[in-house]
Amino acid sequence: MDTNNDIRLRLRFYKEVDQNIDSLLQKFNYFTTKNSPDFILKIKGYHIWIDIKSSKKEYWSPHLHLEMESRGKNQSHIRGLFGPDPNLWTFFMFLHFMIAGTFIIFCGIAYTHYVLKTPV
Repeated sequence: MDTNNDIRLRLRFYKEVDQNIDSLLQKFNYFTTKNSPDFILKIKGYHIWIDIKSSKKEYWSPHLHLEMESRGKNQSHIRGLFGPDPNLWTFFMFLHFMIAGTFIIFCGIAYTHYVLKTPV
């Protein structure tokens, strides 16, 4: 399948930055402590997760994951991935599995009634 014709459900972006990776992390740490009234930033190593705070969050609000890697002395590569809120996605998948499981159970019950030729 041609990758140019794929439908991407989670948007991705790539950015080359002419800065050291440690200075980028310092900027994100500074933003976390000083200028983030509407966002929650979680930083672990070279991974950054950005969420919208609960007071402004809607169920369709996106979640951003940034991954930084060094490409030399003063160059960094940032990969970003937009996606749904992980808690909402887990609930969504749980609901679908429950509906599918219920459907399979009722299909099994209907099949046994059919095979045993008992009235439903």
